[in-house]
Amino acid sequence: MENQFKIDCYADRLNILYANLNQSILVTLMVILVLASIQYDVVAHSILTSWILVQLLVLIGRFWLGLRFAKKAPMNSDLRKWGRRFFIGAVSTGLVWGAAGLVFFPSDSIALQVFTVLVLAGLAAGALTVLAADFSSYAAYACTTLLPVTVNSAIYADRLHINRSESIGSLFLNLPKYTLYLTCGRNS
Repeated sequence: MENQFKIDCYADRLNILYANLNQSILVTLMVILVLASIQYDVVAHSILTSWILVQLLVLIGRFWLGLRFAKKAPMNSDLRKWGRRFFIGAVSTGLVWGAAGLVFFPSDSIALQVFTVLVLAGLAAGALTVLAADFSSYAAYACTTLLPVTVNSAIYADRLHINRSESIGSLFLNLPKYTLYLTCGRNS
């Protein structure tokens, strides 16, 4: 009985994750447009175009996965496989956003650096609402999104960049803790 309860809970969590997938993809598309338009005059167009294409490929893959999940209505024996697929999609999206923290970080523009940091921090914070049903997916997404820009900021080694890196690092450490708190309850 307890085992069936765990299976049912996991199935419910997967349903929540996949139900939120289209919303997540739509928000990601909007943020891509904003970030690309802001960086258009600063970043090489080949880099910008490549990044957009990779991000679109990942999003198309995630959308297709969501359609297959909705159509298939997976059986209990397939739930872990669908969970792994979702996790891989979340990590893939986070990796592409993490790349933005490296390539959209012009050394001659503090304003664009700060803008990029705010976009990535906002994405990591916003993902909390759509990925909270699976701590592993959220933690992996937040880490792959924020770690590159955190390290990139620290490399500059001046007071402003070190402070920014510490702030992002604090966010990086605390958002997953908050997610764990939400998903596992107050008494965990």
